[in-house]
Amino acid sequence: MKNMLKKYIAELGEITKQKKITNREEILEDLKVKIGFFQHERFVHLIVTMFTGTFSLMTFLAAIISCHIELYLLTAILVLLFVPYIAHYFFLENNVQKLYTYYDILKK
Repeated sequence: MKNMLKKYIAELGEITKQKKITNREEILEDLKVKIGFFQHERFVHLIVTMFTGTFSLMTFLAAIISCHIELYLLTAILVLLFVPYIAHYFFLENNVQKLYTYYDILKK
């Protein structure tokens, strides 16, 4: 997903550098569809990130209360998963914002 989004943004960058765009409506329609796909992906990753963060916090609190080493290990694993989820979510968020900008540029 990451590579696909980077490649698509690079293509849009090249398209917007052109002085005359002949198939503007077709590009705008394709961009709307892709924005929808990436928004859905972003939403799914938001849900996964929220649940991972919530479960990390819950297992950490349970580990403190019960003092079981297994819960500390589970907390560490969940935190190690949580960090990449946050990074990927912010990547998606920032790049979908770029797609909005390209849509506005092409619309004018």
